Amino acid sequence: MKFHKNSFKKRWEFLGTFLSILSLFFACFLGNFSPVQADTPAIQGLGPGGLIHGADISIWQHQNGAKVDFAGMYASGIRFIYFKGSDSIPKYDKQVFSYLADDRNQAQANGIYTGIYHYATLPNTGENIKIILDALKQSRAVYNRIRYLGGLNNMDLPPVLDLESNCIAADSSGNCTARMNQKDVTTWTLTFLRNLSRLTNKTAILNTFPTFMQNNMKRDISLSQFPLWVAQYGASPEDSSRQPGALSVGCYVTSWTGSDCKTHWSIWQYTSCGIGNKHGLPNGRMDLNVFYGSNEDFQNLISNNWQSGINQTNFDFLPFDQLTTANIDSVTVSDTNHPVLITATILRPDNSPVLTGKVFFKNASSTNPSGTSTFTRNPNGDWVLKISGLTAGSYIGTLEYEDPSQVAQNASLPVSFNLLFAPKPPKKPAAPTPPYNYCDNQFKD
Repeated sequence: MKFHKNSFKKRWEFLGTFLSILSLFFACFLGNFSPVQADTPAIQGLGPGGLIHGADISIWQHQNGAKVDFAGMYASGIRFIYFKGSDSIPKYDKQVFSYLADDRNQAQANGIYTGIYHYATLPNTGENIKIILDALKQSRAVYNRIRYLGGLNNMDLPPVLDLESNCIAADSSGNCTARMNQKDVTTWTLTFLRNLSRLTNKTAILNTFPTFMQNNMKRDISLSQFPLWVAQYGASPEDSSRQPGALSVGCYVTSWTGSDCKTHWSIWQYTSCGIGNKHGLPNGRMDLNVFYGSNEDFQNLISNNWQSGINQTNFDFLPFDQLTTANIDSVTVSDTNHPVLITATILRPDNSPVLTGKVFFKNASSTNPSGTSTFTRNPNGDWVLKISGLTAGSYIGTLEYEDPSQVAQNASLPVSFNLLFAPKPPKKPAAPTPPYNYCDNQFKD
């Protein structure tokens, strides 16, 4: 700004600017601030589907002293990066010091927005007060890490909670021996996100995946007020019909799922098999992400003006305990060498298929086994139940529909069949198993 001494107006403009800078300096010094967002150039959507492209980086991208070429990363179209910034396990937390500060500075110097994520391990307790205290402690550790980096600036995205497991105890081989229940996982997560948001003045983000949200967290409108970074592989964002948190029939039931089965996400980690040397890494693979929204939405996320579609009055959440009607369409039975196949239709009040749940066979006789139930769903939403492992005889029981997520009411349908005996055919030699390739079913970019 050019200062004109003969202009009273300019003097006041200069004084206002000086006071703003001074205020920002003290906020930075205190480490708890939300910086004024200056006018910035539009962020180009150079990722798949024309979305803003991003990456996330941890110690794995720095193996054997490997360096990231952030200028090359920017040239490849990457516009934001999340670095692993902290870990609840001390030996892993120490690893971040080898790269975090330098990587963040270099990325921002090359025009790439940055953020940090905290990899969380849940505490081995079922006591509510201890769960809350642990969440407060871990969120405070993330805040302290941000202070170590010098505080947030206008190139920093909100901090992220990376929550991938509800395991709270394991044996010497690493096998999980105890897990936290849905209620306690939800309490811990909300406490962490609320406290970190309060400490940083930026709405913290949750990073997890659909099956974890459905199986290990309760549906809670409070959770939906935080942006969701969802990890789901196997599709490219270029295909608008393939979205994270989607199934071919029905949907994952989460706090971010609408009645249309769409998951309201902000960031999508669409592959962990990105081609490293295409995006500034010397070799190996990397995680790639896209941001859902415009340049304005991205800037609002940075400046803490983010608003979820879930906050809008027209957002329609998945229902609770919705009425169902059920019907068995067919029962196919032959002998003990073949499974019993039952096709059933289970509908919502608008005659559309139910969105979630499971079906199984329950034998009315407590002394006879119910066999092993597995199911698939046809493209039209019909359920196909396969019952195997039964002995020959007459069976009277029920086909049970249960919805653990409580979107729809459970249903029970009577079913009976006679299963004939057949001698077991000789076993065929097992076909060789092809070598497993982690990236076979992932989008490579």
